[in-house]
Amino acid sequence: MADRTVHASIDGGGIEIVRYDRAGKWYIEVAADYGRPGLPAERLHVGVREAARRAHALRERGGVVNFGMPGGRSFDIMVKTHLKEQ
Repeated sequence: MADRTVHASIDGGGIEIVRYDRAGKWYIEVAADYGRPGLPAERLHVGVREAARRAHALRERGGVVNFGMPGGRSFDIMVKTHLKEQ
């Protein structure tokens, strides 16, 4: 989808924190079979604060946060603020 932006991820896309631009909604998406064969894909709708909190947690586990992505200004600020508090 053209309106899907990945703001954070870990394990080559196994878990992604994404924002759908048209709706402005944030999701945590887990790929099918992630960690266990037969596991279905999951998608959890979250607010921007929860998305930022989870992105920070992914980063601590070796994940990547993609700062400066379209529609992610508040997200970026929240993640960076959380990093400074640690």
